[in-house]
Amino acid sequence: MLMVGIDPGLDGGIAVLGDEGLLRVTRTPTISVGKKREYDLSTMIEALPSTFAGNSVAFLERTHAMPKQGVVSMYKMGEGFGVWLGILAALRIPYTLVAPQTWKAVMLRDMSVRDKKASLLRAQQLWSDIAKQIGKHHGMAEAALIAEYGRRKMAGASQTP
Repeated sequence: MLMVGIDPGLDGGIAVLGDEGLLRVTRTPTISVGKKREYDLSTMIEALPSTFAGNSVAFLERTHAMPKQGVVSMYKMGEGFGVWLGILAALRIPYTLVAPQTWKAVMLRDMSVRDKKASLLRAQQLWSDIAKQIGKHHGMAEAALIAEYGRRKMAGASQTP
């Protein structure tokens, strides 16, 4: 079973976690349109090939408004969330929505701060072999942690009588 973790923001990421560990992690595909970035829909679809259907489950971070975020940035985040929902449905990949507070409570439980830097550190601790690939890209780190959260949740669910 493959676990797919998705951080849906423009600076987000997609991670695919298999039985052997983290198989791949990429940035959310975007394209430049003038001075703005837009979601690259066709490349987003390619990031989740339909061959995953039947052999994967996705965990998509549920976005929400936060204090001091602008209207435009919240609109873009909501747009990305909706696009990912559509892609997952079209590819028939079952998914679970997970709030940031929920996956961070599990994946960052022993850390005093649960911010983007903490996510980077935890991803580097869990997958030292891809630490260079993730670099300082918090979206890829968080996507990987969301996938690992999903793996742990599914393992716990399958062990429940």
